[in-house]
This record gives sequence, C-alpha cells and structure tokens, in this order.
Amino acid sequence: MATNNKNNNFLDKSKINFTALVQETQEYLVRTYNRARSIFTPSSPFGQILGVVQNLTQLVFYYIEDALVELNIYTAFKEKSVYGLARLAGHNPTRAISARGTLALNIKPGAAGEVGTPFVYINNNTKVSNVNTQLPYILKVDNVQEKVKIDLTTNGIYKFRCIQGEMEEQSVSANGKMLQSYNFGSAAQVENDTVEVFVNGEQFGVVDSLYDLTKGEKGVIVKTGIDGGIDLYFGNEDFGYVPMQGEQVLVRYISTVGVRGNLYAKSDILKWKFDDKGTGNTGEEVDLNDVFNIGIDAPFVLGSPEEELDLTRLIAPRTSRALVLA
Repeated sequence: MATNNKNNNFLDKSKINFTALVQETQEYLVRTYNRARSIFTPSSPFGQILGVVQNLTQLVFYYIEDALVELNIYTAFKEKSVYGLARLAGHNPTRAISARGTLALNIKPGAAGEVGTPFVYINNNTKVSNVNTQLPYILKVDNVQEKVKIDLTTNGIYKFRCIQGEMEEQSVSANGKMLQSYNFGSAAQVENDTVEVFVNGEQFGVVDSLYDLTKGEKGVIVKTGIDGGIDLYFGNEDFGYVPMQGEQVLVRYISTVGVRGNLYAKSDILKWKFDDKGTGNTGEEVDLNDVFNIGIDAPFVLGSPEEELDLTRLIAPRTSRALVLA
C-alpha cells in the first residue's frame, strides 16, 4: 500500500507548473516501464495519450484561472462578473438607457381612399425602424385604451413619444413562497427605466427596496441581474404581496442599444418605416406606411451606455449605508 501511494504521488507539488508536470510525467513513465525516453514520442500510443491529457489539463488550468480571476471584482474583466459581484456588494449597476424623442406622423394625401377606411387605430408599442441606422424604435400611446384613433380625412400631424429598442417579454409561474425571486436573462441590454411586471395580468408597481412596500401592496423590486438580465424580488407577509403558487409572473422590458440610438437630425435625410400594422374601422389590418409620412419632431436624446466597469469597481464595495436613511 505504501508503494502504491508513493507511485501515485510522483508529481512534485512544489513545482506545479504545466511544463514541469509534463516533464515529471514523462520521467515517471520511463522509470515505471524501464524504457528509453525515445519510446514515448508523440507518435507512440503513450505519447498520443499524454498529448490528449496535456490538452485537457491546459483547459482545466484555464478554467481554474478564469474562475479565480472572475471572482475578484478588481481583476474580473467580464461585464457579467463585475455587475454580479457589485450586486452582491449592495450596489445596483445602471443598465443602458434608451434614447427618447418624438415622431411626427403626417397623413398622406388621399390616404383614406388608398387604404379604403376613413380612420385607423395605432396601437401602443407599435414598432417603427430607422432605415438609415436599421435600429428599432417603439411608439408610445398616451391612452388608457392602449391605442389611438386617427381620422384620415383630416390633414393633421400627430405626434408620438418614441423609445429606442424592441419590446420583449418573459414569464414564469410563481412558487408561492415569501421573498420569491426570479432571473430573466437577455442576450441584449435590458433598458434601465422601462420594466413592467404583471401578475395574472395585473400590473405591479416597481420599487427600490422591500421597505418601500406596505403590507399587501402589489409591488416588485427590479434589479440588474446577478447572473445577467434582470432580477425580480417579491415581498413577504409584512412587506408587499406574495404571488400565490401557479400565478403567472410576466415581465415586459425593452432591449436597447443605449447611446447608439441617439438621433439629432430633423431633416429628410433620416427615413422611417412602420414594422407593425394598424387596424381599420372593421378590424382589418392596415399598412401604416401607406398612410403616414414619418419625421422627427423632437430629436432622440438621453440614450446612454451601461455603467462603465471601472466605475462599478470603484463604487460597488463602498456603497454608503447612510442612503438607507435618505
């Protein structure tokens, strides 16, 4: 038994580096099988097996080194790692913010006859895109009915708030536990200021802290995700509402490109098109590109990128506890 232990521990732990490990392995094989070193060439069976083991060992070393580097907020270089560690330290990193502006819709002459309807409905979150930049935007309707009726027999110009990005949604079934939390991952940046949460179709308010919720209040905490995307946190019996088991939790958010969505020009150089259709007076679909000319009324500004990693590293471990009092 002692001999076997000695043979199994042929690697010198004081010289753990890749080159030394390969060298000691070759020497061990020479001693064990009493053969010349020339037998263990890359073309021999032992040499081929050793080559495979070398590659696997390199991958294992790379994984270990990468894991250790990413566990330290000062050495991590992946955005996901830095933001996740910042969240654990009590800081909520700011995600990208969409550019916001106003689009003006001018009814084309003879549009009513062209589409065969005297008016059209434009729905909230109708998709439009800028032909020049190929970026998507969303029209927002300031109407509780989620759509607006436009009379095509007039020559009016209709103005809509518009946000850069694409609307996405994900859902899960609630587990009924107190302080339940859910992560919703996204390959794109989740817009910082526009996240809507619904439980069984009822919209919940978004708050910053558990203590901002009163008993039974239908609210939810939205944070930048520890594992990417966004995290949702619900309350307990004393603060907030606890979704019952089986209730649908739906989150709707905007995926954005941040600062790249800013548009300052108001000239005819920028071309637009509708990606979604409207509806006519009998519910039929209407191609809104046949109805409106689109222009910029107010430039698209305020778009910004996600929080810089260097800034996150600087402020994350030093979040002031005095902010609780404020």
